[in-house]
Amino acid sequence: MTDIDTGARLDERRLELLRRRLHERGLTAGADEIPNIGEALTEGQLRMWFVHAADPSGALLNVCLSYRLTGDVDVARLRDAVNAVARRHSVLRTTYRTDADSELGLPVPTVHPDLTPGWAEHDLTELSERARQLRLQVIAQREFDRPFDLGAESPLRITVMRTAADELVLLLVAHHIAWDDGSWEVFFTDLTSAYTGDPLKPAPRASS
Repeated sequence: MTDIDTGARLDERRLELLRRRLHERGLTAGADEIPNIGEALTEGQLRMWFVHAADPSGALLNVCLSYRLTGDVDVARLRDAVNAVARRHSVLRTTYRTDADSELGLPVPTVHPDLTPGWAEHDLTELSERARQLRLQVIAQREFDRPFDLGAESPLRITVMRTAADELVLLLVAHHIAWDDGSWEVFFTDLTSAYTGDPLKPAPRASS
């Protein structure tokens, strides 16, 4: 995972404990995978967890993208493709809860076999051009600012807005605990393969 400059700092006691627990893991993401979750989180993910825990109603760690698609796009097939990508990358099916036995409030990740990314659809084709643009802005701002419930939902959600018979706008929002700068390329490569019917390889396993 790629850490981010949030300005937040963990106290030295907590950091030292995290470093000891992570010292022998050394997990890194390969070029063909979104970083996956093993039995513990990376130090960068732990930092993000504590930032999130300090303000769970905030959207500081949301990573957002607006993407326009043109042509004959099958929305149901697109959703199936998104779910196929989530099946390949366990980090997109992971929730987090606080360890009740940890005085430091350390998170416990849980990978769910059937958890899918959030999904919403809006048809804006009946609106005037001006009303459609305003509605796009309202929905985008709402989704970009909406926090994740990391204890219950996937750290990825997608909103599909149909703006014309041959045009869609996708809003993709991911939580930084599961996403870094390299994740976008991996995600869209896998999404394209899944949508076109190409089989996805199993994600590389994290090594300790």
